[in-house]
Amino acid sequence: MKTSVLLCLLGIGLFISSCHKTSFVDNSSDDGTYGFAQNTSDFRLESDTICIPINEMYNRTYFGYHGGFYPNRGRVPSGQYATDLDSINGTIFGLDTAGNRVNKAGQIVIGGVGACLSGAPVNGLRRRKNNPNTIQNINYVNFEFGGASFEHLADPNSTYWQHVDEKMSSQNTTYKQVQMLWICTDDSSSITDWPTRPLIAKESIKAAARTLKIKFPNLKILYMIGRPYTWDMSDTLGKISNVRSRNPAPYHQGWAEKWAIEDQINGDPGVAYKGPNAVAPIMTWASYQWTQGKKPNADGFAWYPSDTRDGLHPTDAGKDKLAQFLWNFLYNDPYTTKWFLRH
Repeated sequence: MKTSVLLCLLGIGLFISSCHKTSFVDNSSDDGTYGFAQNTSDFRLESDTICIPINEMYNRTYFGYHGGFYPNRGRVPSGQYATDLDSINGTIFGLDTAGNRVNKAGQIVIGGVGACLSGAPVNGLRRRKNNPNTIQNINYVNFEFGGASFEHLADPNSTYWQHVDEKMSSQNTTYKQVQMLWICTDDSSSITDWPTRPLIAKESIKAAARTLKIKFPNLKILYMIGRPYTWDMSDTLGKISNVRSRNPAPYHQGWAEKWAIEDQINGDPGVAYKGPNAVAPIMTWASYQWTQGKKPNADGFAWYPSDTRDGLHPTDAGKDKLAQFLWNFLYNDPYTTKWFLRH
């Protein structure tokens, strides 16, 4: 009997440790793979090596690290940070091309920076502009550039910024009109170890935030998105070869974003967002898109193989799903409603 129990525990241990491998073959028909608990209601079967959306970890851990979007396992902003976030959202107004406040006569510019997934929601958001409950002078811009990493964004002389220059002229806006951005990309590191990889990415995110503030002088808010789960569709379309995109990299990027936000909240001068020494926009969460395979996360977001062309890049329907989820955030968040809704 004791031998049977021991073998059972060893089997469970081998199963759940798969989440920490650097490459996987994910079976899209079986959500019990990739380190998922077979019975998530039974905490006794779960180990902290299981990848769980960071906004629904509660008292559980991942390799000893506590989850939550914000410090102390926080699910929502709190304390002075929440007060500041509320105040900053109250300063979003229409701006003219020189960055001067002109309210309805100007533009409120918000857009995505990074690689392909950052620009995926833009067209869908534009299609939703005519909602009678939302303001009409929002300009959604697409600053995506294939393969652009946090490091590309952080380097003011990279080719990424030449691309942004071109986008500015084609989308009828200026750097001084941009007040909010969302970011969805990854770092350039080929390191896969935990927590080395997300710790490197965290510093790259902070460097990118500083450069974004220089490039967009009126940038006030940088929203973290969190990359979706990558489906390995090797049987039909070829395995995802880039280690930056294979699981568990998208999951770890969420941790990098979480830690960058926490550093800012905890007073890191390298990402100060207020006062005479401010060097970055305030960083906060928008729509967290990582899921345990087909299982919707705590925010109701679900991501399926059919939402992608190759396991990574979204189909048109997938892009619209990303747009709807981001639009829902803007429409319902207690802070964004200050400027997003008509009052």
